[in-house]
Amino acid sequence: MAACGLPTIRICVHSVRRTAFCRTGIGTSAFMGRDSISPLVSANSVKRARHAYFAILTYHRITDDIDHCDFYDLPWHRFQRQMALLSAWASLSPLIELNFDDGTSDHLRVGELLFKERFQAKFFIVTDWIGRPGFLTRPQLRALLGFGHTLGSHTVTHARLTTLTDAPLRAELDRSKKLLEDLTGSPVTAFAAPGGYLNHRVTQIAYDCGYNTVRSMDWGYNNSFIPRRALKTVPIFSSTTDKKFEQILLGEAKFTNFHLKQLAKKMLGEDFYIRLRNRVGSWSRLP
Repeated sequence: MAACGLPTIRICVHSVRRTAFCRTGIGTSAFMGRDSISPLVSANSVKRARHAYFAILTYHRITDDIDHCDFYDLPWHRFQRQMALLSAWASLSPLIELNFDDGTSDHLRVGELLFKERFQAKFFIVTDWIGRPGFLTRPQLRALLGFGHTLGSHTVTHARLTTLTDAPLRAELDRSKKLLEDLTGSPVTAFAAPGGYLNHRVTQIAYDCGYNTVRSMDWGYNNSFIPRRALKTVPIFSSTTDKKFEQILLGEAKFTNFHLKQLAKKMLGEDFYIRLRNRVGSWSRLP
């Protein structure tokens, strides 16, 4: 795409707890300009967006294979579009952090694109999956670090942590943390629970293991950082439209569907719900 002269923006970490937009001067962007983006700004939305809360946008696989997108997969061209919107609306958005879960091989391409656009992100890695087909290798993880991104733990095996007793739970958290620290040469302080399987016990053990932040898959904005509490997230789905994404950036997104999802899980059972969810994801792909 043609360069468009937008202000160059990056996401800069003020602490392990919060992330904020910081301008780094005027430059060019590889993304689309403001003229190609439909405005949704009102006086009320601008006022709300400037409140001191923050959003964690969580992505999974970013793929060119649009014919085989699961519920959490996002086509590459739509990810580029979202990053264009993120750049365009930065001055009006709440504090934003970008997360990418699972350590799939496409995340290297993602990390490079974000680096070029002066965005920084956290990549949550399942350490037993490192080097497997379709997942990042150790050299690729080091390349992400070279782009200025950080790594977090997504456990050793992507286990449902709430089903584990304390000893294997601690092993999942400790072993993944140590391996990533050996790889990075620096402390790994962020943890995201696979599948959102998190409760008070898991959260407290994660903090006891030395993590400073624990991210759930509960949908919503974070009004503040509360020590030893799990942070909410705004997951990005294959069905997330541009309009919905703009609402997320302006702090106007609603998360009523989260409670319906939790009810569906309880009524249908986890495994059947996931199969149904992925089928719905394949039905709802948008250009």
